[in-house]
Formats: sequence, C-alpha cells, structure tokens
Amino acid sequence: MRDLYLKVVSIEIDLHDLEGQVANLSFEQRREEALALARAVEQERAQVYAALDVAADRPGDSAALAQALAAAHALASPTFYTLPGRTVGALDRFDPRSALPSFVVAVEVWLAIRASANEQWTDVSRQDVTGFAARLLQITAQMRDSIHCEEAWQNFVRFSCPKPDKGGPHIPLPMPRDRNPPDAPNCVPSPACNHRLSCTDEMNAETNATGKTSDGTCPADTAANARSNRAIRLADYQVEMYETIARRWLAAPH
Repeated sequence: MRDLYLKVVSIEIDLHDLEGQVANLSFEQRREEALALARAVEQERAQVYAALDVAADRPGDSAALAQALAAAHALASPTFYTLPGRTVGALDRFDPRSALPSFVVAVEVWLAIRASANEQWTDVSRQDVTGFAARLLQITAQMRDSIHCEEAWQNFVRFSCPKPDKGGPHIPLPMPRDRNPPDAPNCVPSPACNHRLSCTDEMNAETNATGKTSDGTCPADTAANARSNRAIRLADYQVEMYETIARRWLAAPH
C-alpha cells in the first residue's frame, strides 16, 4: 500500500501543469471552465485516497474497491479530457494532462486492492479492466493524432554576382551613341536548399516553425527531422509509457 500512496502523491506534480494552463487563459469565462475541471479531478482523487485508507484500515472491505472503481469510471469520461481554447471564440481542445495521471492511478489502486484482498476475477471485473485498457489506448491514440510535424524542402538556384568597385572618385562615363545599356556583370549560379520545419501540438494549441537556407542540394530523406521532432514531443507526453500500462491491464485478468 505504501507504493500506492507514493503513486497517488506523484500526480500532484501533474496538477501543477494544469494550474499553469489556467493561468495562461486570457479571458475569465473560459478560465472558470478550466478551474471547474481541476476541481472535478481533485474530487475524484479524493475518492482514490479514501479507497486507500479504507483498504489499509479494513482489509477486505468492499467499500475500498467500490470507491476506487467509481473514481476510475469517472476519470475515464471524455469530459475530463476537454479544455477550453486559449482565445475568445476558439474551439475546445483535447488535453489529457489534467486527468490522465489520476485515471491511471485510480485503476492501479483498484487492481492493487483486488490483488491484496485475493478477489477472484468475474465477468464484470474482466469487462471493467478491459474497458479501462481500451479507454487508455483510445486516449493515447488521440494524443498521437494531436501532434503533427511537417517538413518542406525546396531546391533552387541562386546567383553570386561581383560587387561593383566603389573605390576611388566616381567619374561619370560618357553615354554611348547607341544608348544600349552596358553588359551585365558575370553572375555565377550555385545550387541552394530552402528548408522549413513546423510542428503543431493541438493539445497545447500551439505551432512552432523554423526555416533555414543552405548551400548545396537538399538531402534525399525529406522527413527525418519531422519524424524526430514528433517522436520527441510524444515522448514528452509519455505516450509509450501509457500504452505499456494499458497492455499490462489487459494481461491482468486470469
């Protein structure tokens, strides 16, 4: 049970992220929506704490299982994964960061209490854990779909032309009789590459883009940087970790 308490306490850090998002909202109406979501998540977390206390004080009491299960079902609801847009008139956005850690901990607590009480798996409990795993995989799939990185490469030719000599006094040249313009200076063509990388994070409602021009032709692999940047952003959200947890839940019933 001590390890479970440590897991529950760890979600406090994730709630600080939500507080930061709330502070970034620029208008009062949507700010209240985000605050209401934070309060709702905290209420379900209280159920998890209560389940841990009951399980520790009265091992085998079904109330502990019921409380943890109720919190897990509540935190699986899509309403906990919708935050207001960051500007007036912006659409609501999918953002799992406020509720997902609490949902995972609630299910972990429910599974641990079952194990400590030597509860037998029933058709209903198997359906519950299968549903929780499916919901977690649904969330991670939506997280993956919410991050887009694109890369654009363009080969072109640029010319290097000699600069006119500005030294010495300027002596006006006489206008030739045929009035044709003088020959243009000899410009040397050279290959160049224009590169642009942009990444959009719909969960955080932001897009970052960079651009660079370099000498030479563009590389053959034109998506390596996009793949790398997207992988980094997904790692920041710990998507693979949550997918591993879901697979472990699916393997729990026996």
